[in-house]
Amino acid sequence: SVLYSTPSRPQMRALAVVALTAAVLAGATSAACVRPTGNIYMPGSSCPEFAACDATFCSCAGAASGNTNASTCLASASSATCTTVQPCMSAYQTCLERIARFAGNSSSPCFMAASTIQVATLAAGTAFAGSVLQASCRYRTCVVLNASALGTCDFGTDDANVCMMPPAQTTTAAPDAGTPTTTAVPFVVAIRAVITIDGSAFASLLANNRAALIAAVIGDLATLLGVAAATIRIQSLVIGSLVVTFEVSADAGVQPSTLDT
Repeated sequence: SVLYSTPSRPQMRALAVVALTAAVLAGATSAACVRPTGNIYMPGSSCPEFAACDATFCSCAGAASGNTNASTCLASASSATCTTVQPCMSAYQTCLERIARFAGNSSSPCFMAASTIQVATLAAGTAFAGSVLQASCRYRTCVVLNASALGTCDFGTDDANVCMMPPAQTTTAAPDAGTPTTTAVPFVVAIRAVITIDGSAFASLLANNRAALIAAVIGDLATLLGVAAATIRIQSLVIGSLVVTFEVSADAGVQPSTLDT
Protein backbone atom coordinates (compact mmCIF):
# COMPACT_ATOMS: atom_id res chain seq x y z
CA SER A 1 0.00 0.00 0.00
CA VAL A 2 1.03 3.57 -0.53
CA LEU A 3 1.34 5.70 2.56
CA TYR A 4 0.32 9.35 2.25
CA SER A 5 -0.78 12.09 4.55
CA THR A 6 -4.26 13.70 4.44
CA PRO A 7 -3.96 17.32 5.70
CA SER A 8 -7.47 18.15 4.53
CA ARG A 9 -8.99 18.33 8.02
CA PRO A 10 -6.33 20.68 9.47
CA GLN A 11 -6.64 22.84 6.35
CA MET A 12 -10.40 22.95 6.67
CA ARG A 13 -10.06 23.90 10.35
CA ALA A 14 -7.66 26.68 9.40
CA LEU A 15 -10.04 27.93 6.74
CA ALA A 16 -12.87 27.91 9.26
CA VAL A 17 -10.79 30.04 11.62
CA VAL A 18 -10.00 32.49 8.82
CA ALA A 19 -13.68 32.65 7.86
CA LEU A 20 -14.69 33.26 11.48
CA THR A 21 -12.10 36.01 11.84
CA ALA A 22 -13.35 37.66 8.65
CA ALA A 23 -16.90 37.48 9.93
CA VAL A 24 -15.92 39.11 13.22
CA LEU A 25 -14.07 41.89 11.41
CA ALA A 26 -17.03 42.41 9.11
CA GLY A 27 -19.27 42.77 12.14
CA ALA A 28 -17.03 45.56 13.46
CA THR A 29 -17.35 47.70 10.37
CA SER A 30 -19.72 50.63 10.26
CA ALA A 31 -23.36 50.13 9.40
CA ALA A 32 -24.85 51.42 6.18
CA CYS A 33 -26.31 54.91 6.41
CA VAL A 34 -30.02 55.04 5.61
CA ARG A 35 -31.07 58.34 4.09
CA PRO A 36 -34.28 59.47 5.82
CA THR A 37 -37.35 60.67 3.98
CA GLY A 38 -37.29 64.44 3.94
CA ASN A 39 -33.56 64.71 4.73
CA ILE A 40 -32.94 68.43 5.35
CA TYR A 41 -29.16 68.65 5.14
CA MET A 42 -27.90 68.99 1.57
CA PRO A 43 -24.14 69.64 1.48
CA GLY A 44 -23.08 70.56 -2.03
CA SER A 45 -26.17 72.70 -2.58
CA SER A 46 -26.04 76.36 -3.60
CA CYS A 47 -26.04 77.38 0.08
CA PRO A 48 -22.41 78.21 0.98
CA GLU A 49 -23.10 77.78 4.70
CA PHE A 50 -23.00 74.00 4.27
CA ALA A 51 -19.43 74.23 2.95
CA ALA A 52 -18.49 76.59 5.78
CA CYS A 53 -19.80 74.15 8.40
CA ASP A 54 -17.95 71.31 6.64
CA ALA A 55 -14.63 73.18 6.63
CA THR A 56 -14.93 74.07 10.31
CA PHE A 57 -15.67 70.46 11.22
CA CYS A 58 -12.73 69.09 9.20
CA SER A 59 -10.35 71.55 10.83
CA CYS A 60 -11.66 70.67 14.30
CA ALA A 61 -11.27 66.94 13.63
CA GLY A 62 -7.65 67.36 12.51
CA ALA A 63 -8.09 66.58 8.83
CA ALA A 64 -5.09 67.12 6.56
CA SER A 65 -4.74 70.52 4.92
CA GLY A 66 -7.03 70.98 1.93
CA ASN A 67 -9.58 68.43 3.13
CA THR A 68 -12.70 70.51 3.76
CA ASN A 69 -15.51 68.13 2.77
CA ALA A 70 -17.03 66.62 5.91
CA SER A 71 -18.22 63.59 3.93
CA THR A 72 -14.62 62.53 3.26
CA CYS A 73 -12.17 64.49 5.41
CA LEU A 74 -12.02 62.13 8.40
CA ALA A 75 -10.12 59.67 6.22
CA SER A 76 -7.17 62.09 6.38
CA ALA A 77 -7.47 62.76 10.13
CA SER A 78 -4.93 60.17 11.24
CA SER A 79 -5.04 61.05 14.94
CA ALA A 80 -8.81 61.39 15.23
CA THR A 81 -10.63 59.23 17.77
CA CYS A 82 -14.26 58.90 18.78
CA THR A 83 -13.51 60.99 21.86
CA THR A 84 -11.85 63.83 19.96
CA VAL A 85 -14.40 63.85 17.14
CA GLN A 86 -17.53 63.94 19.33
CA PRO A 87 -17.33 67.65 20.29
CA CYS A 88 -16.47 68.50 16.68
CA MET A 89 -19.54 66.59 15.49
CA SER A 90 -21.77 68.26 18.07
CA ALA A 91 -20.57 71.71 16.96
CA TYR A 92 -21.01 70.68 13.32
CA GLN A 93 -24.64 69.69 13.83
CA THR A 94 -25.29 72.98 15.64
CA CYS A 95 -23.73 74.82 12.70
CA LEU A 96 -26.06 73.03 10.28
CA GLU A 97 -29.11 73.78 12.42
CA ARG A 98 -28.22 77.49 12.53
CA ILE A 99 -28.55 77.74 8.75
CA ALA A 100 -32.24 78.25 9.60
CA ARG A 101 -31.36 81.88 10.46
CA PHE A 102 -31.35 82.67 6.73
CA ALA A 103 -35.05 81.80 6.44
CA GLY A 104 -35.82 85.49 6.87
CA ASN A 105 -33.72 86.56 3.88
CA SER A 106 -35.27 85.62 0.54
CA SER A 107 -32.26 86.99 -1.36
CA SER A 108 -29.87 84.62 0.39
CA PRO A 109 -28.71 81.53 -1.56
CA CYS A 110 -29.49 79.64 1.66
CA PHE A 111 -33.12 80.80 1.81
CA MET A 112 -34.73 77.56 0.60
CA ALA A 113 -32.48 75.29 2.67
CA ALA A 114 -32.94 77.53 5.69
CA SER A 115 -36.73 77.50 5.38
CA THR A 116 -36.72 73.71 5.23
CA ILE A 117 -34.52 73.48 8.33
CA GLN A 118 -36.67 76.05 10.14
CA VAL A 119 -39.88 74.07 9.53
CA ALA A 120 -38.18 70.84 10.63
CA THR A 121 -36.94 72.54 13.80
CA LEU A 122 -40.41 73.82 14.61
CA ALA A 123 -41.87 70.36 14.06
CA ALA A 124 -39.21 68.77 16.27
CA GLY A 125 -40.21 71.13 19.06
CA THR A 126 -43.27 68.98 19.72
CA ALA A 127 -41.42 65.64 19.56
CA PHE A 128 -37.70 65.49 18.76
CA ALA A 129 -37.46 61.69 18.94
CA GLY A 130 -38.26 60.28 15.52
CA SER A 131 -38.44 63.74 13.94
CA VAL A 132 -37.02 64.66 10.53
CA LEU A 133 -34.52 66.90 12.33
CA GLN A 134 -33.20 64.03 14.44
CA ALA A 135 -33.16 61.57 11.53
CA SER A 136 -31.29 64.05 9.32
CA CYS A 137 -28.74 64.66 12.06
CA ARG A 138 -28.15 60.94 12.59
CA TYR A 139 -27.84 60.31 8.85
CA ARG A 140 -25.33 63.13 8.40
CA THR A 141 -23.33 61.85 11.39
CA CYS A 142 -23.28 58.34 9.89
CA VAL A 143 -22.09 59.58 6.47
CA VAL A 144 -19.30 61.66 7.99
CA LEU A 145 -18.03 58.90 10.29
CA ASN A 146 -18.16 56.20 7.62
CA ALA A 147 -15.44 57.99 5.67
CA SER A 148 -13.00 56.59 8.23
CA ALA A 149 -12.52 53.77 10.72
CA LEU A 150 -14.67 55.72 13.19
CA GLY A 151 -17.93 54.40 11.81
CA THR A 152 -18.51 52.42 15.01
CA CYS A 153 -18.25 55.42 17.36
CA ASP A 154 -20.90 55.41 20.07
CA PHE A 155 -22.37 58.87 20.57
CA GLY A 156 -25.13 57.66 22.86
CA THR A 157 -28.59 56.23 22.19
CA ASP A 158 -29.81 57.64 18.87
CA ASP A 159 -26.57 59.69 18.76
CA ALA A 160 -28.02 61.85 21.53
CA ASN A 161 -24.62 63.31 22.42
CA VAL A 162 -24.41 65.04 19.05
CA CYS A 163 -28.04 65.08 17.85
CA MET A 164 -30.20 67.08 20.21
CA MET A 165 -33.04 69.58 20.07
CA PRO A 166 -31.70 73.11 19.45
CA PRO A 167 -32.26 75.42 22.42
CA ALA A 168 -35.24 77.74 22.16
CA GLN A 169 -34.43 81.29 21.10
CA THR A 170 -34.91 83.75 23.93
CA THR A 171 -35.09 87.52 24.04
CA THR A 172 -34.50 89.94 26.86
CA ALA A 173 -37.29 92.43 27.48
CA ALA A 174 -36.36 96.09 27.63
CA PRO A 175 -36.78 97.82 30.98
CA ASP A 176 -40.36 98.99 31.58
CA ALA A 177 -40.43 102.73 30.95
CA GLY A 178 -44.12 103.03 31.74
CA THR A 179 -47.18 102.29 29.66
CA PRO A 180 -47.19 104.51 26.58
CA THR A 181 -50.35 105.92 25.17
CA THR A 182 -51.09 104.40 21.78
CA THR A 183 -53.72 104.81 19.15
CA ALA A 184 -54.89 101.71 17.36
CA VAL A 185 -54.27 101.79 13.60
CA PRO A 186 -57.03 100.10 11.59
CA PHE A 187 -55.97 97.15 9.44
CA VAL A 188 -57.20 98.02 5.95
CA VAL A 189 -56.94 94.94 3.73
CA ALA A 190 -55.26 95.55 0.38
CA ILE A 191 -54.55 91.95 -0.56
CA ARG A 192 -56.18 88.67 0.44
CA ALA A 193 -54.54 85.52 -0.92
CA VAL A 194 -54.20 81.78 -0.40
CA ILE A 195 -50.96 79.82 -0.64
CA THR A 196 -50.09 76.16 -0.09
CA ILE A 197 -46.89 75.17 1.71
CA ASP A 198 -45.65 71.62 1.21
CA GLY A 199 -44.80 69.57 4.30
CA SER A 200 -45.95 66.67 6.46
CA ALA A 201 -45.52 67.97 10.03
CA PHE A 202 -48.06 70.78 10.00
CA ALA A 203 -50.87 68.90 11.74
CA SER A 204 -48.66 68.37 14.78
CA LEU A 205 -47.45 71.96 14.68
CA LEU A 206 -50.98 73.36 14.56
CA ALA A 207 -52.00 71.21 17.50
CA ASN A 208 -48.96 71.81 19.68
CA ASN A 209 -47.12 74.94 18.53
CA ARG A 210 -49.59 77.03 16.57
CA ALA A 211 -48.21 80.41 17.64
CA ALA A 212 -44.68 79.54 16.54
CA LEU A 213 -45.94 78.24 13.19
CA ILE A 214 -47.94 81.42 12.55
CA ALA A 215 -44.92 83.56 13.45
CA ALA A 216 -42.72 81.57 11.06
CA VAL A 217 -45.23 81.81 8.19
CA ILE A 218 -45.70 85.56 8.72
CA GLY A 219 -41.94 86.05 8.82
CA ASP A 220 -41.43 84.19 5.54
CA LEU A 221 -44.31 86.01 3.83
CA ALA A 222 -42.96 89.37 5.00
CA THR A 223 -39.54 88.52 3.59
CA LEU A 224 -40.93 87.32 0.26
CA LEU A 225 -43.12 90.40 -0.16
CA GLY A 226 -40.56 92.81 1.23
CA VAL A 227 -42.92 94.26 3.83
CA ALA A 228 -43.05 94.56 7.62
CA ALA A 229 -44.41 91.52 9.45
CA ALA A 230 -46.95 93.79 11.20
CA THR A 231 -48.67 94.39 7.85
CA ILE A 232 -49.53 90.69 7.40
CA ARG A 233 -52.41 88.92 9.08
CA ILE A 234 -53.16 85.18 8.96
CA GLN A 235 -56.85 84.43 8.51
CA SER A 236 -56.74 80.65 8.48
CA LEU A 237 -54.43 77.63 8.46
CA VAL A 238 -55.80 74.40 7.03
CA ILE A 239 -54.01 71.07 6.71
CA GLY A 240 -53.29 69.82 3.24
CA SER A 241 -50.18 70.25 3.20
CA LEU A 242 -50.65 73.67 4.85
CA VAL A 243 -53.14 75.97 3.15
CA VAL A 244 -52.63 79.53 4.38
CA THR A 245 -55.15 82.33 3.86
CA PHE A 246 -53.52 85.65 4.62
CA GLU A 247 -54.10 89.37 4.23
CA VAL A 248 -51.75 92.28 3.63
CA SER A 249 -52.51 95.73 4.95
CA ALA A 250 -52.74 98.75 2.68
CA ASP A 251 -50.01 100.30 4.83
CA ALA A 252 -47.55 97.86 3.25
CA GLY A 253 -47.87 99.64 -0.08
CA VAL A 254 -47.83 96.36 -1.99
CA GLN A 255 -49.82 95.83 -5.18
CA PRO A 256 -51.68 92.54 -5.76
CA SER A 257 -49.51 91.96 -8.84
CA THR A 258 -46.58 91.41 -6.48
CA LEU A 259 -47.95 87.95 -5.72
CA ASP A 260 -47.48 86.98 -9.35
CA THR A 261 -43.69 87.40 -9.20
